[in-house]
Amino acid sequence: MTRSRTLPLVLGLLTVPLLAGCSTTTGGEPSGSASSTASDAPGHGYVAGAEELSEPQTGLVTVGDGGVALTDLATEAVEDVTDGAGIASIGSDGRFVVLGRDGGTEIVDSGVWTVDHGDHQHYYRAPARSVGTLEQEVSSIASSESVVVLRSAGTGQVTLLDREALGRGEIVETGSIPGTPGEGAAYPLDGEVVVVEPVEDDSADAHLLRYGGDGTAVAEAVTCDALGVTAQTRAGIVVDCADDAIRVGEGDDGITTERVERPEGPRASAALAGRALRPVLTAPAGDAGYWQVNTRTGEWELTRTDTALGTVVGADDDAGHVLAVDTAGALHVYTDGELTATVEATAAEGALPGAPGLVVDRSRAYLLTGDGVAEIDYADDARVSREFAVAGATALVQVGA
Repeated sequence: MTRSRTLPLVLGLLTVPLLAGCSTTTGGEPSGSASSTASDAPGHGYVAGAEELSEPQTGLVTVGDGGVALTDLATEAVEDVTDGAGIASIGSDGRFVVLGRDGGTEIVDSGVWTVDHGDHQHYYRAPARSVGTLEQEVSSIASSESVVVLRSAGTGQVTLLDREALGRGEIVETGSIPGTPGEGAAYPLDGEVVVVEPVEDDSADAHLLRYGGDGTAVAEAVTCDALGVTAQTRAGIVVDCADDAIRVGEGDDGITTERVERPEGPRASAALAGRALRPVLTAPAGDAGYWQVNTRTGEWELTRTDTALGTVVGADDDAGHVLAVDTAGALHVYTDGELTATVEATAAEGALPGAPGLVVDRSRAYLLTGDGVAEIDYADDARVSREFAVAGATALVQVGA
């Protein structure tokens, strides 16, 4: 098993003002003042209509014969959210789930989410519900604390929704950006929207564009020949191109854009995926093994395996756990690059577009099977610790993390 890696070469710096971080102190408020003594005043992290929790309230949203359901991983309670008729695709930002059907998109609020403030997080729970339907297809979803960014591959249009309003059960569009039809994505970053789209209708070649909150371009386009996979973490955005990759992140002076060399090897052959709030993503590398991409540093690392992999998700933990489903449906666990466990042919076939089929958190993995979802203790020889029955399961996403 061999590995190779590269480090990023800076392409240039593009700057915008940084947003202020949150603080738990008010500073300069005299002792005994109304704001420091009123017990009914909203405190740091307060969200109207939601209960703040001491730890993440993670759950699984599944699509099956019985419809769309939310399973609470702590209590195993199952809540029906909406019907499953005609669902053709699924996506999620960790709280909101988009379900494509009949040419439109239904938005579901799972009611569990994490707000990441960098040095600390807040965890919330509210009632799960179907919020409503957009009369457009949605192929990607990404969010900041204030905005939900949706992109349609069919039209290229990017739609911005007020995230706070969506949490209240209202679909409020705050802006839109026309675009070019074809594969791509759109991400919020430091008050801007970063759009990756074809240079012309359905072209394989793409460019990366940055827009301000009013929809006007704020930087020159960055080209990307033969667009591959794209993804965003809390540390930045990565875009795979024919001969290199692009990383976009926040630096001390604003937004930075870097061209990054990749080691030799096949390109990523399926989606980049990883554990929520972690900077390292993984993807299969054709028949060669898997890539690990550090979105904070821009480093790409290729680990070669003896098995062709179809889906790969890393835990980004101290032990270097990476979980993968091979092309025959078997689950493999790698620890720091070495194969340590295999569970034969359990993964479901025929998952919906956008459904990962495998998700990983800090201690467990969840695998879509023919009978539902298997919870895997990946640090204990891939032991199946629990099973959740979902008849006709075709999709699985994790929420709340």
